[in-house]
Parts: sequence; structure tokens; C-alpha cells
Amino acid sequence: MTTVGEPRHYKHFLPRIAELAVQGDCAHQGTIPEALAGKIIYAGFDRWPASEQRAVRALFRAAFEQAVTERPESADAEQWLCADLRLGADISEALQIWAAAPQPNATLQLAQSIQAANLRGLENDIPPFWEELPALHRPIFEAWLRRPASRANLEAAICGAGDDEWLIQDALKATPLQ
Repeated sequence: MTTVGEPRHYKHFLPRIAELAVQGDCAHQGTIPEALAGKIIYAGFDRWPASEQRAVRALFRAAFEQAVTERPESADAEQWLCADLRLGADISEALQIWAAAPQPNATLQLAQSIQAANLRGLENDIPPFWEELPALHRPIFEAWLRRPASRANLEAAICGAGDDEWLIQDALKATPLQ
């Protein structure tokens, strides 16, 4: 849309672009979850028929729910969360889904997000996928990371973490949990 075509052309190819984004097989800018949400918004998402908006929102919610259950090297739950939020999802509802997700991958995703928040805190940096969201979302997310249940989940996961124990140990030492 910014170089070739119009929003209607983007909508035509959106199912395939979304498929590539969800599969994670194509690590290009257009398939990064937040960038994908941004393009959809740029294509006039708020003017799309309600049925199309519901379908896209359902796709992003399902992708977020799937990402939470995958290993961090396969999907980034925090990026899918931000993309879901950009399209109007409720952050409290999304965080409840993450908290209820099956272990152990949901805990590994949690550990990865805690590590990332720790690095952001040290550098006072806002990652690109949080920039376009309302300012109130990030403090809610970071408070969710700091909740006692996060520490409890991480501590409970250490025993069965195997090769991923380092990630959980690093998250437990991170500033957000101190």
C-alpha cells in the first residue's frame, strides 16, 4: 500500500500474509505481528465491514493464544499480545488467557517477557511493538509480569525446565521481579 497497490489489494493478499505470520516461517517486516496489525490499520480497518473486523480480530486472538503455548524461539507471545491490542483487544482479558495457558511454554514465554522488560528498564527503551499502543497498556503488562503468581510460576517450573533452566533463572533475577 505504501509502494504498490491499494488497501483492497492488501486485503486480497491478507489471508496468505497472515498465514505466513502465524506460521512464523517468513521473518520479514510484513509478517511481524505488530507490523501486520499496523498495515491492517493503515488499510482502513475501522472502515471494514464488521464481519471482516471480527474475523481479523479472531485471527489475532487465536495467534496470540497459540504463541503463548509455543516455545519462545518459535513465537513471541508479547509481540502477538501487542498486535492483538492494536486491533482493539482488552489487555486484562488477554493477560487472563496467558495466565491460564498450559505450562511449561507459557512460563517460558513469561520468562522471556520478564527478561525483555528488564533490558528495557535498564535502557529505558520502549520496543517498537509497544510504541503504537495507548500508554496505559505497558504499565498494566509490566505490573502483570511483577505479580506474585509470575514468580511462583517461574519457581515451580525450574525443576522441569531442563535446558531452559537458564532462562527461568535469569527471569527470577530480573529487576521486574525484585
